[in-house]
Amino acid sequence: MKKLIKFLAIIIIAGGLTSCDDKIRELEELNKAPEFQFFRKSSVNWEIPSKVIEDSAKVWNQSNNASYAAILRVMDVNNNISKINIFSNNPDVSFFVNDNTYYSNYEVADNEEFNVAFRANGSGVGEFRLSASDDFGKANDVRFRIEFRDNKLPIPRLEVVLVNGTTKNYQLKGQNSFDRDKAIGGAIVEYEFVIDNIVIHTSQPNINHIFTLGQHSVKLRVKDNDNAWSQQIEYNLNVT
Repeated sequence: MKKLIKFLAIIIIAGGLTSCDDKIRELEELNKAPEFQFFRKSSVNWEIPSKVIEDSAKVWNQSNNASYAAILRVMDVNNNISKINIFSNNPDVSFFVNDNTYYSNYEVADNEEFNVAFRANGSGVGEFRLSASDDFGKANDVRFRIEFRDNKLPIPRLEVVLVNGTTKNYQLKGQNSFDRDKAIGGAIVEYEFVIDNIVIHTSQPNINHIFTLGQHSVKLRVKDNDNAWSQQIEYNLNVT
């Protein structure tokens, strides 16, 4: 701001007969409002957002700690940013700025890059507004409209493959199991294999087991990062 005042004084002196009000008005007309840029999970480079950014995220719980995260920065060619604010009027949603939690209005202290994440405790659309203004009162804003979605159960897939016919070593493959919420942060975190009523819990999608001759039951279910289990599927194996 001091640099701006000095620059204004020089212009006024050099202007001679031109009035102070006229010079201030000219500077205000040349001044441009600050602009937001943001970087999200799907970004490759900094993006200049549209007025409304629409996207989706999972509903938050203690198991998944889900949120919609982005990095933002404010660019001002005149270098006279006054303040940056984040607003939300919905008590069921919250946002984090540099790891601190807020629920309604927060003024960002740092005018450079800052991390922000939006979250909700229930499904629905959460709206957040970010505003940046300069010393002349020119402002720009961007809105995030995030659809928060309830969890969908993961889908188990089981394949049983003979590895060694002599030892009757089989590989039990759950690697094709998938989380239907993967696009918004869902993931499979645990596999439960049941071999003839013997329960095996593991984070690995595939395991090996040596069977005896005869009929065997192999079952599988998987758990996602919402701590929710899929349905159980079964494979009947005849070892000869």
